[in-house]
Amino acid sequence: MTPERPVSLKAAARAATRLALLESAQRLLLESPAADPVGALKPSQIARGAQPARTTGAFYHIWPTLQAFRDELLEFVLSADRIAVGTPTVDAAVQLAGCGDRSLAEIIRVAGNLNFDGLPDDPGLLLKHALWSRHRTEPRVRELLAGLYDGVREQMTPMYETVLATTGRRMRPPYTLDLLLAVLAALGEGLHLRSSVDPDAVPEFGADVDPEGQDRRWTTFAAVAHIVVLGMTEPAPPQPDGLIPADRG
Repeated sequence: MTPERPVSLKAAARAATRLALLESAQRLLLESPAADPVGALKPSQIARGAQPARTTGAFYHIWPTLQAFRDELLEFVLSADRIAVGTPTVDAAVQLAGCGDRSLAEIIRVAGNLNFDGLPDDPGLLLKHALWSRHRTEPRVRELLAGLYDGVREQMTPMYETVLATTGRRMRPPYTLDLLLAVLAALGEGLHLRSSVDPDAVPEFGADVDPEGQDRRWTTFAAVAHIVVLGMTEPAPPQPDGLIPADRG
């Protein structure tokens, strides 16, 4: 087997410059009020904002045209990797499900609160909203947005499967796991949009909504997500080997 050739210093520097410029452009996108935030970006502004700063010449050395830069920037920002709350949510839910003594309600409460609390500072979500209005006029944006949701679905599906299996639940026909993921994603994004401009419309709850009557914090997202999950799933029948636990909703 031929050993891999080491990356040259020149290639490594080029890769570092590319990443720094893309990250600079991403930061500027979050600050841009323009109707077309990508089109409003200027190479000189992007180069100055890179950490450390680069020259405009370095920008054009990587992207000979603005269209080439635009295409790569869209792929960069509209990827599942930009959704920062995904990994912490998955890790928290899987860890709780593995404890064996946590109810479905508690898993949804903790993971749901964690997810919703992180949305205001999630650059991936902010950029998605900033670019969403372009989906009607730019097919590529529409494709990338759809791909972003697919990426999130792939990231989240194993976690949901684990949580449902360990809490003795399964999807209730005609509902599917993909539909559950779509509904919860829409719920979280919609409540976040409303909360960002009208926080009082999206309150928090305690023992008044807690299934076990405990005074635990529930965001509106977590509380409604629990209702949705219970409505779209049902108790799983015991398996012959007895591995499916009793419902602990």
